[in-house]
Amino acid sequence: MVTITGEVRFPGTYALRAKDDRLADLVQRAGGLTPRAYSQGIRFVRTADNRGRINIDLPQALKDHRSRDNIILQPGDSIRIPEYQPSVLVSGAVNSPGSVLYRAGAPLDYYLSAAGGFSRLAVKGQVSVRYANGEVRTRSNGILFSNNPRPGPGSEVIVPSKDPNEPKTDMVALFGAIAQILASTVAIIVVATQ
Repeated sequence: MVTITGEVRFPGTYALRAKDDRLADLVQRAGGLTPRAYSQGIRFVRTADNRGRINIDLPQALKDHRSRDNIILQPGDSIRIPEYQPSVLVSGAVNSPGSVLYRAGAPLDYYLSAAGGFSRLAVKGQVSVRYANGEVRTRSNGILFSNNPRPGPGSEVIVPSKDPNEPKTDMVALFGAIAQILASTVAIIVVATQ
């Protein structure tokens, strides 16, 4: 048995007919997608062998039945096809959390700015985007490469916050301690060379 829910005409639990039943076959048996379906937001979960969520390109699977995304189903598979949401939820350490209308091609900073920008407790380097299909990508800025995920319809932008109770590093004391260690090291070197 496999389960398909969400934006298909006949959601429910279906028995597998053959060992090679595929995802597109199940969608067809369920009456196809409704006009409100967001096929790119498919959540495909495989319980067999604790595989968990699997990223699937449903539009590709429906278009090309030989596609690798049109995977063979296994007992216990669960498929959810969400309704198209024309917004992006921005939550966490921003000044005005809430939903922002989706704009095709808009970068991550567009949604952060529309939510009032970062609050003073925001951990700016760990912003992540959870897509409608459950995939999560985190912003990273490196010397050789950077990853700046673009939110899609139905995504959530999550801005983590610093723990306000976490002790702050006293930079003056830190630099003072480093200077003292360096001065002691220089003094030892001078004494040792004489």
